[in-house]
Amino acid sequence: MADAANCASLRTQLPSLRQSAQPGRTRVACFGPYLPAGAGLSSVDAAAVPDWCASSSPQWRTRRFEGCLNYNTYIGLVDIISGAELGRTYFNLQHQVQVRWNSLAITNQVVITRGESEGLMEDDDEMAVELHSYCSYGCSGSLDTAYTPFDRGDPVTFTYSATSTVAEGSMALAGQLHSWTIDHEEFIELPDPWVYQSQGVRCDRVTYKSNAGCSTGYQPTMPHSGIGAVTTHVRAGEECDEYPFAHSYQGGPNSSRASVSSGDQRVQGGVMSDFFQHQRVLDGEPF
Repeated sequence: MADAANCASLRTQLPSLRQSAQPGRTRVACFGPYLPAGAGLSSVDAAAVPDWCASSSPQWRTRRFEGCLNYNTYIGLVDIISGAELGRTYFNLQHQVQVRWNSLAITNQVVITRGESEGLMEDDDEMAVELHSYCSYGCSGSLDTAYTPFDRGDPVTFTYSATSTVAEGSMALAGQLHSWTIDHEEFIELPDPWVYQSQGVRCDRVTYKSNAGCSTGYQPTMPHSGIGAVTTHVRAGEECDEYPFAHSYQGGPNSSRASVSSGDQRVQGGVMSDFFQHQRVLDGEPF
């Protein structure tokens, strides 16, 4: 996460901000650093993200076809004359990026929820939030919202999609930038928006796949149970048809080999084919 208008860097901008101060308009906002769950966020839940992303973290988490962020921070109210922080409003940001093995669409759901306020910032202060999202590379699509009321405890949700622009016969990464601004009844506009890069995804249109699709690049694990002697070998390394698999670069003369039933062999073939297809495993990619 990158805090473009974070409260630490704001201190270096105070001299120039003082020159533009207007009577009665001497307060400016800044975004604080990541906060663990706790102070000021007791009214916020993680219902917008999956269970494996329910605990807050400053880092993106990924699975094969989705990435998520559950981020706690605050808006600080700073007096540009004295440099003193006068108050805070805490908030939670939840962002989920989803892709599919057979589509070039990149779907985003962003939920921002306002928590408690303290100091000269109060729970009933009028605030509004604005989001601008756009593709920074490898895709097309954007979102530009108007200011939306940002009330305590009420989630504000934005949903939108982008599309990978990967060329025929190749694969490429796609990334998106997201820019937030907050409006409050008592402060002048933020000197900079709060900008962060979302989880990047990898999309491809390679010729040996029957369709185009995307994944996060997260290393998948092949399910391999219930295939009799084949499963026993893969897990114990004692008996097998061939392991590492003949389909892998590690297979071949130095692999372990054993006789297994034709039924088990056919089942394994189907499992592997389905895995490579629906997990979007590309040539040379580890799994």
